[in-house]
Amino acid sequence: MIRKPSNYDEIEVNNKEFIPLEIGGHKCVIMKAEEYKNPDTGKESLKIYLDTDRSDKQPEYFANLYRNDTRPDKSWDKRAIIYLPLSEEESKVRMFKAGITAIEKSNNFKWNFNENDLVNKKVGCVFGLEEYKNQEGKIKVKTRARRLRSIDKVDKIGIPDVRLLNGSYETYDDYMERKENRQSTDSTYQTVQIDENNLPF
Repeated sequence: MIRKPSNYDEIEVNNKEFIPLEIGGHKCVIMKAEEYKNPDTGKESLKIYLDTDRSDKQPEYFANLYRNDTRPDKSWDKRAIIYLPLSEEESKVRMFKAGITAIEKSNNFKWNFNENDLVNKKVGCVFGLEEYKNQEGKIKVKTRARRLRSIDKVDKIGIPDVRLLNGSYETYDDYMERKENRQSTDSTYQTVQIDENNLPF
């Protein structure tokens, strides 16, 4: 006979079908914002943690994933984190300002460069597909936050190009035609009863 794990009866498993986040525009809310310095490159950025807003077509998508994650080292889903570069380089400043302008327009306010004042602000976000290599070295695809937009424009945003592993881009239709059998398998979650307010922020 096989030895039964001591905690077998206490472990709950998720028997529900996993519903992926739809690619394209989503109405989002900022859960947290902080200055961040990449330990490998030393580059600084404004790190913004997002969740889909309650008014979105898939409300509180990432908060629900976090609540239902039973892993002891769980953290906010990296797919819902966006980085705005902090740099004097003109192209980087343009990227940073574009993101901040989207937040300002979405909330009709002027930001004072205090990152804490961004918490609970609404903003639109474009999510697109991006290739990556899994632990077995196989190329997979996942959905990631791509850029911020004014929240009133999200319903008009089309599906963005797919970011390939080499950094280039391919239209979604061409990519799906070429890789029609490729599916994202980057996330599996178990269900557990957790306080609705038990988020990391």
